[in-house]
Amino acid sequence: MYTFSLLNRLTSASGTFAGDRVTQPPLGNDFYAVYTLTMTYSNTGRINTKNQWHELNGTAEAANTYQHSYSYVAGKHQVEQLTDENQNREVYTYDLNGNLSGWEDNFPESLCSRD
Repeated sequence: MYTFSLLNRLTSASGTFAGDRVTQPPLGNDFYAVYTLTMTYSNTGRINTKNQWHELNGTAEAANTYQHSYSYVAGKHQVEQLTDENQNREVYTYDLNGNLSGWEDNFPESLCSRD
């Protein structure tokens, strides 16, 4: 299920998958998954927050479960920094043409994700 703002921006999504709990696990397949997503935006359309929760076979998937907030380069729509719920950060840099030229982060390697 998806919901959108009056400006057609995705504000929330959710979904569930339920497979056969008997036949799928021996094959190494997942038998149950659920996710929720919420997003908030600024008046100019920038993403302020993205919160996602993902459960797989009854266990939260750390790599896909997070609460991110975004800050932007002053006067531009370029993401300057992404911060998660544990205050881990990704800081982005841009070249003179405005192209992404790199980023640095302090995310634990196992939790590192790219939106």
